[in-house]
Amino acid sequence: MTRRIRSASTCGTVFEVSRRFTSEQCQYRKRRDRMPFLRPNVPADYVPGIDYLKHTISDEKLRGKLREIAKTIGFDIKIKSGDRCYSPKGSAKGSLHLKKRAADIQIDSHSYLEAFMFLRNNKDAIFFPYESYQIILHGKYTCTEAEHIHIGRYEVGDKDYGKGILFFVEGITQEKRKIYDLIDILPCCKNHGKSVQL
Repeated sequence: MTRRIRSASTCGTVFEVSRRFTSEQCQYRKRRDRMPFLRPNVPADYVPGIDYLKHTISDEKLRGKLREIAKTIGFDIKIKSGDRCYSPKGSAKGSLHLKKRAADIQIDSHSYLEAFMFLRNNKDAIFFPYESYQIILHGKYTCTEAEHIHIGRYEVGDKDYGKGILFFVEGITQEKRKIYDLIDILPCCKNHGKSVQL
């Protein structure tokens, strides 16, 4: 299947390009688009939103993904951090925040652990099988400045690009401070549907 999309070049000229999706990807998109709120009893006129709290997220695809998450789960999202030009305490040197493709979030009415497990348990409803993201729960004993959920988008050239949706935890206990454990994967296209429990 070929989908026609519009794209702008650097000189501002608008042109059409072809983007091909496999039949599996097309079926997945159709199923995803039909999914209702995962939150029960959502008022018909309620539209969950993103509160940026004066933070900036430059990456358009990441902003779109955050809107998808809010819409899917039916709760507002608060942005605790976005683009950075510096590395705060405990931050990785190659952090996606420095590449302007990451956000630290808080989901209304959920603890960080509850929100992380919600994202993990509903990853098929939130992420497409051809996307590449990292979701990290920085726990109570994190080496970073405070407990939070980190969502970053990989691009070509990044170490873990093409591996799918990767779920990590860090700082859940004092022994796990500064240790990033990969606990779940939603693999990219060819292995879609075969979630790997680690």
